[in-house]
Amino acid sequence: MKVFLISGKARNGKDTMANFIVDYYAKNNKKTVKTGYAKYIKMFATELTDWDGSEETKSEYRSFLQDLGTQVIRQKMNRPDFFVKRMVEDIFVYENYVEAVIIADVRFPIEIDYLKERFDDVYSIRVIRPDFESELNKKQLAHETEMSLNDEGDYDEVIINTTLEEFEKETIKLIERIDKNEKINK
Repeated sequence: MKVFLISGKARNGKDTMANFIVDYYAKNNKKTVKTGYAKYIKMFATELTDWDGSEETKSEYRSFLQDLGTQVIRQKMNRPDFFVKRMVEDIFVYENYVEAVIIADVRFPIEIDYLKERFDDVYSIRVIRPDFESELNKKQLAHETEMSLNDEGDYDEVIINTTLEEFEKETIKLIERIDKNEKINK
């Protein structure tokens, strides 16, 4: 089973890439699961606030989500591995049912390193969307979740998101190389 770890700044195309990968495998009659570390934070947020969990209203709660995940869980509770340990347990379940797990919201080095230490076929992919102006405010842009991983990190592959068509083409080429066990930037 393959595990794809997709990182990038907010609105750079992480979910879009994950959807391309899901579609690619579906066309080849292979099952996948698209998931994310943030699912745990979102669950807590919907229980602790009046947020309905929708993407349409997420921007109103982004600061709360960032604070909950970083200041409360990682720092105050001193559990930097909280989310990644939960994800490992999830992957143990998923591997009984799917060919690939796609995690579309990698934000911290531990979220890559911890999985690479525990599973064989793990691929870290960085998505960069040049010349994109984020709608996040300065505080949100400066938050650790946006800054912890940068574009120059040690990723297996970096994909530049220019146009949707080119982004999809580059993503599919990468997945085909991985499926053929061809060398990527590892």
